Amino acid sequence: MVTVTHDQLTQMIKAELDEVIEIRRDLHAHPQIGYEETYASGRVQHHLKRLDVPHQAGLAKTGVVGWIIPPNVDSHQAVALRADMDALPIQEETNLPWSSKHDGYMHACGHDGHTAILLGAASILWKLKDQLSRPVKLVFQPAEEGYAGGQKMVETGVLQKRVGGLEVTSIFGLHGFPLIEIGQMTSRPQALMAAADKLEISVVGKGGHAAAPHLCVDPIVAAAAIISALQTLASRNVEPTDATVVTISSIHAGDTYNVLPDVVHMLGTIRSLSDATAKLVHRRIQEIAERTAAAHGCKADVEIAIGYPVTYNDPAATEYAMEVGRSVLGEDKVYELAAPVMGGEDFSFYGKHVPASFSFIGLRPKGWDSYPGLHTSMFDFPDDALAIGIHLMCNWALGGGVDRGRNDGEQG
Repeated sequence: MVTVTHDQLTQMIKAELDEVIEIRRDLHAHPQIGYEETYASGRVQHHLKRLDVPHQAGLAKTGVVGWIIPPNVDSHQAVALRADMDALPIQEETNLPWSSKHDGYMHACGHDGHTAILLGAASILWKLKDQLSRPVKLVFQPAEEGYAGGQKMVETGVLQKRVGGLEVTSIFGLHGFPLIEIGQMTSRPQALMAAADKLEISVVGKGGHAAAPHLCVDPIVAAAAIISALQTLASRNVEPTDATVVTISSIHAGDTYNVLPDVVHMLGTIRSLSDATAKLVHRRIQEIAERTAAAHGCKADVEIAIGYPVTYNDPAATEYAMEVGRSVLGEDKVYELAAPVMGGEDFSFYGKHVPASFSFIGLRPKGWDSYPGLHTSMFDFPDDALAIGIHLMCNWALGGGVDRGRNDGEQG
């Protein structure tokens, strides 16, 4: 059914690119964090209304879903494309003309680029709707950065017929990746990104004068021992061929130089690639913290908040996504990632229900040795990567994705 050629699609994207760049820069200038993305949601709705694409807003508070139904296809099964809209609480330091207008907030993870890419794809796919092999759902979700917007969108029914009358058979997403060059794409089947859980440990002792530690029970020494002991988890408890990360990233103890506190509070993150490893690591953290604290005469309270699951790429959907990538970018520009990335991503929630595939596209300009990293104050989604993202999204949709029957073995 697909008759549009690569060159024709390239020309169509080129005609839309100035507007996509304007949208991307405008979104970058107006960042908002999870469930507050009223500006981005408004621009998405305005764009879909202007195209005459039917859509529903207010999903998971600020989320928007549009749908494109081919006129000659009698099917309620759709392929879905997803973009995230939220920003981060980071002070921007790029000094670009389109830098953040909201002090203390910026699009430091490229979600402005993802949203602009999907809007550009919407413009193209609406014009090509008579060439679609099945309907398309356009999923613009809020709150990826730690607030599980993807989970909320799933709960509102975006994968089901109650949103747009269409059931999703497979879903595809992408993310900018500064470690590879613009024009490249990478992904992998099965585990692509880690499960991400939050760790909180409180070590309780007995405070007092810092000059008389023998009259106190020092929780700082106990906390230091716990931190050191936790470093053995990856090297001594998890199989060498597996991977886990346990990082203590925040410590608060006391308020002045000559007083030992009663309590030390620590925050951290746990990353794992399977449910079995996560259970093992959670149990060992509890044991290490409690028993190490007890050895120092203290008490440890451990709380682990379950966060994002493993971002699991359905093998059939990922084979399809990468084959499309090769047809768009060239055989030598698309490669399988050797190992999972230990970052987390709430695209994982979609993959719990339908075949899903997530890919990384390059953001490093050609000829550059490096590019500012994600979640840093100097990051900006390069305009030259937008057309590539649109090309991939359009072709994933035009090809119809994969059917709901899975070929994934055991997830997690």
